[in-house]
Amino acid sequence: MSFAGTYAHSVLIGLDDLGAGVFFNRNDITISSLCRLSQLGQLGPLKLAAWQIVFLKILAPTLDRIQPNHCELARQGDIARAQSMIALLSQP
Repeated sequence: MSFAGTYAHSVLIGLDDLGAGVFFNRNDITISSLCRLSQLGQLGPLKLAAWQIVFLKILAPTLDRIQPNHCELARQGDIARAQSMIALLSQP
């Protein structure tokens, strides 16, 4: 069985969301996905402080070293979770 989809994985994603809420005032995205946006140069619309941008630019390669392609996989996971939530909330 893979780690994805386990209770522990869900808790870690929740902690990642909590961290984004606390440090970036964004409860709709994980820090890991914010790191990917920093790699892609797509942080402009978020209006982050300079220290937040520096933090993401330092953290992103660290996460990708721990787990190859971590930030992109997190971005894809956030998109999948958002689509799942839209489907769930759109039911009559």
